[in-house]
Amino acid sequence: MTRQPVPWASPSEPVPSASPSAPRLATLVLALAACGDDLRAPFADDDPELPSLAPTEPAARSPCPGGDAAFAFRALRLIEGRRPLGVRELDVLAAMIRELDAAGLPGRRLIAEGLAQGPRYTARWHSFLLDHLRVPRLGETSFAACHGKPGPAATSPALALHLRDHGPEVPVPEDMSEWSMADLFPSALALDDLRPLLRAQLLARQAHPVGGNNVAPAELERARRVFLGRGFEAAYLGRRLECLPCHNSDASVTDHPDPAQDRSWPVLPGLETAVYGPLAAADEASAYAAFRVAGFVHGPLAPWGSRTCGDLDPARSDLLASAGHLAGPLPPGAHALDLEARLRRGLDHLAAHDLNAASDDPEAALAGLVALQLADAVWREASGRSLVLPHGQPRNREQQAVLRELADALVDHDFSLRATVVAALLHPALDLAEPSACGEALPPILDPFNATNHGDDGLRREDPWTLLDTAAHALGWRTPKRFPLPFGWEDETLVRALGVYIDDSEPGHRGQDLVAALAWERSVATGRDPGWLGAPAIDHSDTDAIARLVALARDDPDATVEHAALALHDRILQEPELSDRAHRDELTALLAVPLTTRAADLNAADLDAALRRLAGALLMSPQFTLAGLTPPPWSAPPRLTWPETTTAALCERHAAALPDLAWRCDGPAPTLAR
Repeated sequence: MTRQPVPWASPSEPVPSASPSAPRLATLVLALAACGDDLRAPFADDDPELPSLAPTEPAARSPCPGGDAAFAFRALRLIEGRRPLGVRELDVLAAMIRELDAAGLPGRRLIAEGLAQGPRYTARWHSFLLDHLRVPRLGETSFAACHGKPGPAATSPALALHLRDHGPEVPVPEDMSEWSMADLFPSALALDDLRPLLRAQLLARQAHPVGGNNVAPAELERARRVFLGRGFEAAYLGRRLECLPCHNSDASVTDHPDPAQDRSWPVLPGLETAVYGPLAAADEASAYAAFRVAGFVHGPLAPWGSRTCGDLDPARSDLLASAGHLAGPLPPGAHALDLEARLRRGLDHLAAHDLNAASDDPEAALAGLVALQLADAVWREASGRSLVLPHGQPRNREQQAVLRELADALVDHDFSLRATVVAALLHPALDLAEPSACGEALPPILDPFNATNHGDDGLRREDPWTLLDTAAHALGWRTPKRFPLPFGWEDETLVRALGVYIDDSEPGHRGQDLVAALAWERSVATGRDPGWLGAPAIDHSDTDAIARLVALARDDPDATVEHAALALHDRILQEPELSDRAHRDELTALLAVPLTTRAADLNAADLDAALRRLAGALLMSPQFTLAGLTPPPWSAPPRLTWPETTTAALCERHAAALPDLAWRCDGPAPTLAR
C-alpha cells in the first residue's frame, strides 16, 4: 500500500459539524483544568512493513475561519511575543489587511512579513532558539560569557554570512574577532539563515562539558559523550537512540496496513538508518563518538577566529578508541568538527535541492532530521502542540502533511526561520474563530488521539517567556533577563516555577500547577513593577502605563473611573467593554470606587491604587495566562488611550514595516495612498 498524505481539510469535502461549544467562561475553566503537555501512550498495533510515502498537497481552508482581527492577534503573539496594545492595534492591522486585499495583494502575508522584520521579532525568536538548541542558562554546563553578552557583531548579518560561507578554520575579519554566540544568534536572524547558527552551536556546546569527581578518566569521558550526544539528539534531531529499533521512518510497532489504524506517519523514509547505520547495531559508543571531550576541548583552533566560546584541538586521539557512526562512518579519533562539516554539507545540499534530497545520502539525512525538528518546534510555538510523538514521528496523516509543509518552507527558503514562522501563522489549521463561536469538527492535528478536534483544543497555558514579556509590554515594565547576569535573575523562583528551560536536568514545562500560579500571583498581583531588569518593553518610558493612564484620565474633565478602568482592561486583555451587570458590579467592588466618579475628582494616589488592583487581577486571569483564545467582539475602542496607541500612531508604526507601500494615517483607519 502507498500512503497518500492529504490536505488536512479539502475544499470539496465539508467537515461535519460538532455540537455547539460551551460558553466562553466554561471553556476557560476547562482549559485551565486540562493545561499540561503530557501525552497519552501512543503504542498500539504491530506491523513490520512501512509503505512508501507520497508528497503532500498544500493545505486548503479552515472549516471555522477567524476574522482579520483574530489573525492580527495571533500574529502579534507568535511573531513579536506579545499581546496587542489594545483593540485599536487590532483594528489598525485588520484595516491594513483589508486595504491590501482590496488592492489585489496578500494582506495577511504582507502584514506577517512586516512584523517579522523588527527588533521585537529578533528578541522573541532569539529566546526561542536558545531554548530550542537547549542552551543552558544555569549550572556547570552553562556558558554565560558565550551566550549572554552580545557585542557589536550582533547588529549585522555580516557575522552569520561569514560563518555560512566558511569553515571554522577561517577566521572572521578583525573587526568581528571577539564575536560570541550572543552575537551570532541575532546575526543569523538578521541574515535569515539558520545554517551558520546550527553549525556554530554544535561546537560551542562542547566548551563546558559535565564534570565529575572520583571517577576514572575513561568513565568520565564516556559519561560526557552520552550527555552531549543525548542533548544533541534532543535539540537537533528529535530522536532518541533507545527508541529507534521500535519507531523509525522505515518501520514502527504502531504501523498498520489499514490507514485508519496506522499510528506512524513519517514524512520521509530511511532518515534514521542513514544517520545511525543499521539500527539494531546502533549504540551509544558509536552514535556519540563524535562528541569526544578528552583531547578535543581546549586546543589551538579558535573556531572562526574567536576563543570567546572555547577553543578546540583537531588532533586525532581517542581515550576510548570508539568506532563511530553518525551520518556515515566516522574516522578514528572523531570529534565535533567532523560532525559540523557533515552538517554543513547536508544543510547546503538540502538548500540547493529540496527536502526530498534528505534521502540522497547520510549527511543530507542528518540535515533532514534537523529541518523536521525545527519545523515542529515552530509549529509548537504557534499552536502549543507538537506534530510528532516523543519518538519523533507524526501519529496521523494530517500531522504529517502539516509537518511536511513547514519543513518545505524552511528548506525552500534557505533555512529561513522567518518563512517558517509566517507559514505556520498562515496555516488554515490555526485560522480559527474563538472556541465559543466555533462548533465545527476540526482535523486531528492538535490532539491526534481523537478522531476530530475542537477549537478549544488549542487552549493552553502561555509559554513562560511570552507570558512574562506580555505583562511587561502591557504595563510598560522592563522584560526579565534571559540570562542570570551579572548577579542572578531578578526572581529565580518565578522563572523556575513558570517552566523556563534551565538546562538538560531542568528542561522546563508548559503545565499549569499551583506552584506556578502562586509564583505568578506573588510577582504581579499588586499591579506594580516587579523590578525585572531585561530589555525595555515596547514604548518604554520612565513611568509605567498605569501612572500615565492616571495622568491622562485626570487631565480629561469628562473622563470617569469607568473610562480609565476600561482603558486598562483593553490594554491588558483587549476587552474594552463590560460584558454584563455582574461584570460591572465585580469591577466596582475591586476598584472600591464608584465607576461614575470623575477621575479628576479623585486623588491621583487613590486612582492609581485602584487601577493597580485591577491590573493585578487581570494579569492573573485565565484570559491573560492562557494562549489560543482571541478577544471577544467589541463595538468600539475605549475613550482613553496613550499617545503611542492612538490609531494614527499605530498606523505609522506598522506602515513603517511596509516601506514599499504608501499609507495614509490621518483618518479613522489606515488607507493605501492610491
